[in-house]
Amino acid sequence: MNRTSTKLGVIILLFLQLSVSAQQKRIYISNDDHTDYMWSGTEGEYKDAFLNMLDRWIVINDSTKSAHPLEPDFQSKWNCDGSFWVSVYEKNRPVSQFNQLITQIKNGQITVPYSPLIVTYGAVPAEAALRGMYYAGDVERRFNVDFDMATAMENQTMTLGLSSLWKGAGAKYCWHGVCDCFTMIPGLGNRENQMYWYKGLDTNKILLKWYNMQTPTVNTSLGGYAEARDPGDNPENTIDLLSAKCNTPGIYPYNIAAGFGVGHDNLQTTNDKLVAAAVAKSITGQQRVIVSNEVDFFKDFEANYGGGLNEVTKTFGNEWDMACASLAEVSARMKRSLEKLRAAEAMSAIVINYNPTFADPLINLKKDAWEALGLYWEHSLGFGFISSIPNANFERNAFQRRLETTFSSYTDQLYNLAQSNLTSLITNDVPGSNRFFVFNPLGWQRSDYADYAYNGPALIHVVDVTTNAEIPFQLITKNSVQYIRIEALNIPSVGYKVFEIKSGSGTSFGNAGTIAGNIIENSFFKVTYTNQGVLTSIIDKINGNKEIVLPTNGKYVNDLGTGSANIGSSITENTGPVSITAVTTTGAIPLAHSTKITLFKNIPRIEIDNQITENFEAINTWSYSFNITSPEVWHEETGAVIKAKLTSNGGHYSTQNARYDWNTLNHFTAVNENNYGVTLSNQDCYFMKLGNSTIAALDENSSQINILAGGKIDGFGINNQGGDNIFNQRFAITTHTAYSAAAEMKKALEHQNFFVCGAVTNPVSFLLPNQYSFVTNDDPGSLIWAVKPAEEGINNGTITRIWNLSNADASPTLGYSLLLNEAKRTTHVETNISLLTVSGRNLTIGIGHNEMKTYRVTLNVIALPVKLLTFDGEKINESNELKWK
Repeated sequence: MNRTSTKLGVIILLFLQLSVSAQQKRIYISNDDHTDYMWSGTEGEYKDAFLNMLDRWIVINDSTKSAHPLEPDFQSKWNCDGSFWVSVYEKNRPVSQFNQLITQIKNGQITVPYSPLIVTYGAVPAEAALRGMYYAGDVERRFNVDFDMATAMENQTMTLGLSSLWKGAGAKYCWHGVCDCFTMIPGLGNRENQMYWYKGLDTNKILLKWYNMQTPTVNTSLGGYAEARDPGDNPENTIDLLSAKCNTPGIYPYNIAAGFGVGHDNLQTTNDKLVAAAVAKSITGQQRVIVSNEVDFFKDFEANYGGGLNEVTKTFGNEWDMACASLAEVSARMKRSLEKLRAAEAMSAIVINYNPTFADPLINLKKDAWEALGLYWEHSLGFGFISSIPNANFERNAFQRRLETTFSSYTDQLYNLAQSNLTSLITNDVPGSNRFFVFNPLGWQRSDYADYAYNGPALIHVVDVTTNAEIPFQLITKNSVQYIRIEALNIPSVGYKVFEIKSGSGTSFGNAGTIAGNIIENSFFKVTYTNQGVLTSIIDKINGNKEIVLPTNGKYVNDLGTGSANIGSSITENTGPVSITAVTTTGAIPLAHSTKITLFKNIPRIEIDNQITENFEAINTWSYSFNITSPEVWHEETGAVIKAKLTSNGGHYSTQNARYDWNTLNHFTAVNENNYGVTLSNQDCYFMKLGNSTIAALDENSSQINILAGGKIDGFGINNQGGDNIFNQRFAITTHTAYSAAAEMKKALEHQNFFVCGAVTNPVSFLLPNQYSFVTNDDPGSLIWAVKPAEEGINNGTITRIWNLSNADASPTLGYSLLLNEAKRTTHVETNISLLTVSGRNLTIGIGHNEMKTYRVTLNVIALPVKLLTFDGEKINESNELKWK
C-alpha cells in the first residue's frame, strides 16, 4: 500500500473514532445525602450525621481512587447538600482532618455549594440570601478553593432574581429536583425546558438542570430531589433511564444526562453503590458512565450544548416558601434586623477607619449571625406535622427563635457599638452646647423626620448647625421615652448632619396637619379612616385631588377584614409642626388590633403602623384596594423587581409549572397606570396576593394588594404562631406620576431605614462638626445597597454593594470622603475578581441594567486609637489633616 493510501486510511480511522466518540452517551451519577434539617433527626443528630458522613466519604473517595488510579470515572465522589456541612466539620474536627476535607474539595472529590442548606428562597430578602453564603466565601478565600454550585432543592418553585444573586456570588451551576409532594402545582412531568440558562433581569445567568418528573409524585425518579436512587434503590436502573432519556428529539436532544442525589430522606448515607454500577453499565465506545461530582457534568454539558440553550427569565412563584408566615412576628424581626444592619454597618464603615478593633468582640457572633441568616428559611420549617422526631413542631419553633435572637443580637450590638463610637468621633466645636447628629445609612441625600431621645425642658428650639437655620420640632413619647422629633433636611449620603438644642422658645411653625372626626389631613393627603384603622378614602391633593381608594370585594385600604364598619375608638396621639398621628383601637373583628396613621408636614408619605394584639393561626390579610385603571403591578422578588403578569402578557410569571396565589413582597409593590401610580412600602410582611389570584391563576388586572399578615398556607408551618400574641406590621403609601423601580425602592427604603441619632460630645476636632458624607453615588438609577467593613477587617478595605434598578446600563461614580489607595471588584461574598482604576477619591464603575455588583476599596486613612481622641484636651488641627491625606 502506498503512502497516500496509508494516510487516507488513517484519516478514515480517526474519523470513525471521532464519530463513535461524538455518538457516545455520557451518563453522570452522583452521591449525596439530601438534608431535611431537623426532620429525619434532631439538630444534634444531623450535625453528627454530617461529621460521620464526611469522615466516611473522605475514606471512600481515597480508597476508590487507589482502586481505579487510571479510571477517574470509577472513583467515588461526594456532594454536600450545603456549605453548612463544612462549617460543622470545621468546628468539630481537628485541623488535620479539616485539611483532608479541604484537599478533597480542591481535588474535586467533594463538592460544596455556596448555598448553606436547602433553602426556600422565595421568602428570603436579597441581602439575607447573600449573607447566608458568606461562610462559603470565607472558605473560598482562606483555602483558595473554587466553588461552582448553588442549590435550591425539593420545593416545586424557583424565584427569578436568585440566578443573579447566585452568579454574583460566584456560582455557575445549579440542579433543581423537586418533591412533587404536598404541592398544588400541576404538570411537573412536562416542563418547557429541562436544561437552560437560568437568567435574571440583568445579563447574569447560571446553567440549570431541572428535569421533567419521570414518575409523578415519586421523588426518587428522574426530576426528583433524589433522582439517582430509583424506587428499587438500584443505580443501574437509574443509568438505564438516563440512557433512554438521551437524544430524545424535541424533549431532550442531548447525549449527556445526569442523575444526582442518592441519599433521599436518609439521616445518613455511608455506602457507595455507584462505582460498581458505573463499571457494569459502561460500554466502550457507546456509553460512558461517570461517578460525578456534579460540576463535571455541567462543564461537559456547557462545552457541548451551552451555546444553543434557551435563556429563561421568569419566576415560578412560591410554595413551601410561605411557611415562614406561620411565625409572622419572628420572621418580621428578621427583616427588621436586616434593615437595621444596613445602618449598623454603614456607621461601622466610618468608625473602623479610626478605631480598627472596635467590633472585634463581635467577630464570632457575626459568623453565627450569617449562619442564622442561612438557616432561618431552611425548607423543612413547614413540615413538623409529618416529622419523625418527637415534638418536631415545638423544637422547630425554638430553633427559629434562636436563629432570630442570634442575628438580632449581633445587629443590635454592632449598631450600639458603632453609634457610640460615632458619637465620640464627631466634633463638638462649641464646648458646652447640646448637640446631636442625625445619620443617614442610605446612599443618597434625603430629608425625613428624626427622633432623638431627650429628657430636658420643653422650652427650647433646634438649629441646623450647617445652615444655622431654626428647624421644626415637636416632643413625642414612644414606649414611655420622650423624644425630640425634628424635620431633618438634606442629610448627606451615608453621612450625618449636626443639630443643636438651644434654650428658649423659637420660631412658631404651623402644625403638620389636622384631625377632625375621623379625617386626618395635610397639604399632601386627606385621609378618612374607621375606628378599625381602615382607610376608606385617600385624596391625593397634589395630583388633581385623585381618590386613591376603590373598594374591591368589600375591602378598602389597610383592611384586615372589617370593610367600612366603625366599631372601636380613635384618638389623636400627637400633633406638631413635623407630624400628626391618629390612633385607632378595635376588638377582635377579625383580630384585636390598633393602628397608627401618621402624616407629615413636608414628607409626601402616609405611614401606617399596625399592631395585632391576639394570637391567631388562620390566614389573615391586610387588603389595599387602589383606584388604578388597567393596573400594572411591580413588586420586589428575591434579587429582582418584577412585573406581576404572565410572560405571555409582557410580565415575568411563567405560564406553566407555576403557582400564582402568594407573591413575594419584599420592600415594596407599585400599582401603576398611565401617568400615575401608588407605591406600598412593606416593612414586616413577606407575601402578597394580587386581587382574586388563585393557585392556578394570576389576577394580573387587579389593583388590589392583599398582604399576608400570617397563617399556615396549605397547613404548613408552626402551630398557633408559636404562641405569639403581638404582631407589628407597618406600611407606607406614596404616589408618583412616573414609575421608576429605583425611585420607588428609594422611597420604601426611606420609610424602613430610620435616621440614627446620637449625642455630639467630643471637644476634639476629629470628624467634621457640621456635616459629613462617607460615600456618594451620582447615578439616580442605581442604589448603594450596602456599605460595610470587609469581612476580614479594615486591612481588607471597605465593601460597597450597588444595585442598578434601571433598565439601562450605567457608569456610576462612587465618591468617597477619603483618598482611594486601591479598588477591586469582588463577588457578593467578597472574593476578589479584578483590580480597578481609581482617581483620587472617585471610583467610576460599569454596571449592567438591573445588575447588582460588589466592590472593595482600601482608603488612605490614619487610624488613631480611641484613647488619642482626647489628645490631652487639645484640639487636633481643624484642617482635617489627621483624618485623611
